[in-house]
Amino acid sequence: MVRAASVSAPALAQTDNCYIYQMTTRDGYTVFLREWLKPDYGDTPQDRLFSVTTQSILMLGGFPFPSMRVFSYQVNDENLSKKYRMITMEIRGFGDSSKPTTSADFSAQHLADDIQDAINLLQMHKVTLLAHSTAGTIATRYLQTYGQTALSGLILSSALTKMDFSNSAVGASSLDPFFAALLPSLLNMNNDLCDYCTSNHTLSSGLIFVSPNVDSMYKTQLLAMGMATSPATRQAFLFPPIAATNAILGTITLPTLIIHGRDTCGTNTTCLTKDNVVTIEHAVENYTLLRNHARSLVFENMPGVGHMPQAENPTLYNSYLDTYLSGL
Repeated sequence: MVRAASVSAPALAQTDNCYIYQMTTRDGYTVFLREWLKPDYGDTPQDRLFSVTTQSILMLGGFPFPSMRVFSYQVNDENLSKKYRMITMEIRGFGDSSKPTTSADFSAQHLADDIQDAINLLQMHKVTLLAHSTAGTIATRYLQTYGQTALSGLILSSALTKMDFSNSAVGASSLDPFFAALLPSLLNMNNDLCDYCTSNHTLSSGLIFVSPNVDSMYKTQLLAMGMATSPATRQAFLFPPIAATNAILGTITLPTLIIHGRDTCGTNTTCLTKDNVVTIEHAVENYTLLRNHARSLVFENMPGVGHMPQAENPTLYNSYLDTYLSGL
């Protein structure tokens, strides 16, 4: 039975600088949202909440990592947290949200409804949707279902906006060969991600990080929380195929920012000084699709980073965000 989504009263997190909301989706799953607070100048946490009329950023981390950790360098940035109402959403299957195990539970309609309900229930204003990695496919599904009317902007960060792991031609156009070679292990129903990452820690870390400057605790927390996602949930999220990039991005008029790691490897497929998950060609394809319609479009090609630019060079990344958001 379909019902209206609902959200709990906010609860102050014990360790993180945020309030936590527990949203019950229309089909009965639990999704967690975190609203991050202004810098602490001695005020009470309630005083550090933004007004609902403040410009909002809804942040979606890539599967299977929790948004609260993916964007920790942004939500705790003193400059950004003074200006913008930042909300991280643990999409179903991600972080500590519910872990469905059938592809029907990850349909375009369900994922789009979750985002729209979160925007409505938390009364977000002037919303920019920030999608990292595979959350780019969630953003395209949302735009396909609800259009652009609830948004003021779109940010695609190392984003995959289409995927079809059953079609090698589609996969080859968006996934780096380095990552594609690991997919059979990552998608094996008999292969627990915890066991895989434990036995392949260096490879797993090298897959998503290029810069040596990322804090080791950030890496550990991110991988540890990603391990909590079972093979069944991984497969349910990654199938069926999402191939609507051309149809959707070709119609977007929102001011859009694309951020991607610069590829300095040439034809060397084993080189690590690039995004080893999503190809630069895919980011350029998205830019090309958006170019004819977006009211404004910026492509920031970051040097010296891999698949996690928001953590590998947060100073530069956050400056891109601030410049873009202040212009909306």
